[in-house]
Amino acid sequence: MPPPANDTCATPATLVPNVSQMVDVAAGMADYTVDCSFYSGNDVVYQFTTTQAQRAKVTVTAVGTGDSAVEIREAPCATGTSLACASSFGGTAPVADATNLPA
Repeated sequence: MPPPANDTCATPATLVPNVSQMVDVAAGMADYTVDCSFYSGNDVVYQFTTTQAQRAKVTVTAVGTGDSAVEIREAPCATGTSLACASSFGGTAPVADATNLPA
């Protein structure tokens, strides 16, 4: 099974505000690490754009008892500054909450 199209920063998928997306990262590669965890499992990349200063809150819900992590970074994706980061173990949902993101 090939990796998903949004496996790397080169081709991120776009997040739509207030719309849930179901993602299977099983086919993804472990391309990146997050600043708040030693988590190094399969990952996928998303992007969004702010048009005014605002809050961005991203929640990840794992299937079963999996571990998960989520990080909001400034561009460029692979090396940008971490704005919010959260990780969890045993199936709980981590929430990255970045307040006052610039436009």
